[in-house]
Amino acid sequence: MKSRLEKVYGKLPNQKVSLKKVELSLIDDISSLVTRGQILFKNLNDGAQESKVFFSEIESIKQNGSAIEERSRASLSEAIDFDNEANSLINRTKQSADDLGIDVSSINGFEKLDELWRDIEGDASILEEWADEIKNL
Repeated sequence: MKSRLEKVYGKLPNQKVSLKKVELSLIDDISSLVTRGQILFKNLNDGAQESKVFFSEIESIKQNGSAIEERSRASLSEAIDFDNEANSLINRTKQSADDLGIDVSSINGFEKLDELWRDIEGDASILEEWADEIKNL
């Protein structure tokens, strides 16, 4: 038969076992959260580094874009001057050819100038659109 001490001891809650279970459960939870936190921290760090590189590349592209726009505007200014001169010379040449009664295409270099003038005019229009797009970035 059980002694009186054993009976009393048997009625007491087994706190040591439950305390160990609670401690083990908390340790598992802590360990799990630490692992998740480490993975999250690495992902955040990687994302921050990738973002830094990305924005650095964007800044470089913007600087290159500004330089391209500046050169484009200078070329467009030259194209306007060329257009004015070529248009004036082409019109004077056509008038002179008409006055002399000759075919304007028989004048040496006229067709080449006329073709070049039209090509420059077309490319200048395209370049102006691109320069505006670059400026608006």
